[in-house]
Amino acid sequence: MPSSIIEFGGRLLMYTIGWTVRRDVPYHNAIGVCESFDGGMTWQRVSKGPVHAQGMLEPYFCGTSEVVLSDDGRSLEMYYMSATEWRDVNGKLEPRYHIRKSTSADGILWSQDNPVVVDYLDNEEGGIARATLLSKRGSSRWMWYCYRGIDGYRNHQASAYKIGVSHKGDDGIWQRLAGQRVFSEPAREDAFDSMMECYPINHHCDGKDWLFYNGNGFGQTGIGFAERAS
Repeated sequence: MPSSIIEFGGRLLMYTIGWTVRRDVPYHNAIGVCESFDGGMTWQRVSKGPVHAQGMLEPYFCGTSEVVLSDDGRSLEMYYMSATEWRDVNGKLEPRYHIRKSTSADGILWSQDNPVVVDYLDNEEGGIARATLLSKRGSSRWMWYCYRGIDGYRNHQASAYKIGVSHKGDDGIWQRLAGQRVFSEPAREDAFDSMMECYPINHHCDGKDWLFYNGNGFGQTGIGFAERAS
């Protein structure tokens, strides 16, 4: 599954999510990369294996990466979903994951001992995924992502995915703005996103920032978009 595309080092790099079915847990994710030298018309895998995967410092799985230029433009930063455990919830194994940051000088070899940039609010939060960053504005950065509970998130509004926001100021520290409203108005009861808002991605075009996201049922009811107010 394609997750992020960026131009770097004279070619396009497309970071993907690979899925594997397992016997001990329901599934496993890893991050791969493809490259294109003709503007995205054709793509080739950089390697047979993933560039970010399970290991000594990443014991479970990782995926849904957002890759952006570093502040000096000389390297890349990856904001990705990192799993921390599988928890038995009413007889079903459910994953928990938050967001970490990795760095790379070439887009292929990535740091492994990576800091957490968006962490759980409490023990009942189950997942934080699909980070997406606003185009850089001075030294300030804004990030959106979706978060959910650990139990009942597929069918109950209280636990279902919602879109959250974090901000990084001049001190370089990401601060999660818990409770901060992302949309100016709540969804209507009959709207496609009345129960769930998930998998956001920001796109800058013609001087405007647009946030695309999935609605109820992880996107079964459609894809929405919103314009940034300021």
